[in-house]
Amino acid sequence: MSPHQTVALLVRLFCVGLVVHSFQTAFFSLEMSDPVYTRIAIAYFGIALIFSAILWKFPLLIARSMIKPDSESEEPSDWSKNEFYCFGFVVVGLLWLVLALSDLVYWFSFAIYGSHFDSYSNQLDADQKAAIVSTLFEVIIALTLIFGAKGWFRLVSFLRFGIKNSGKSS
Repeated sequence: MSPHQTVALLVRLFCVGLVVHSFQTAFFSLEMSDPVYTRIAIAYFGIALIFSAILWKFPLLIARSMIKPDSESEEPSDWSKNEFYCFGFVVVGLLWLVLALSDLVYWFSFAIYGSHFDSYSNQLDADQKAAIVSTLFEVIIALTLIFGAKGWFRLVSFLRFGIKNSGKSS
């Protein structure tokens, strides 16, 4: 199995996890019996399903954009150290992204829910502000791990082996 096929399989597993998570969010919103929160959860569910369908339909295209071969004409058929590290960074990034998505939904619904009630204090305390910044930082790190896997490999190689071996893959 080539690295692209492995990443494509990982993308499809991510789709399954995203659909399961969106089902959990949708069913939880039905228990809340609040129309505003229910609309937010249904919108999230719909967006997650559309996003999952796109990812499910084009996993190899996404995998090729994540892990590019060293030369344009050759398709990698074996795992090199570079591709192995890139795959690891993509896996960690996708896991981190799934965890951050639930926090994003929480903070988005918190903002929408709080804006509809006059008696609700819309002032955030220090812990909530720190949690919002932390969530945004998690999303940024997850996206850089996913789409910048080769750069992370070069950084780890540079820190581990020095400048001579930082671009080599074996």
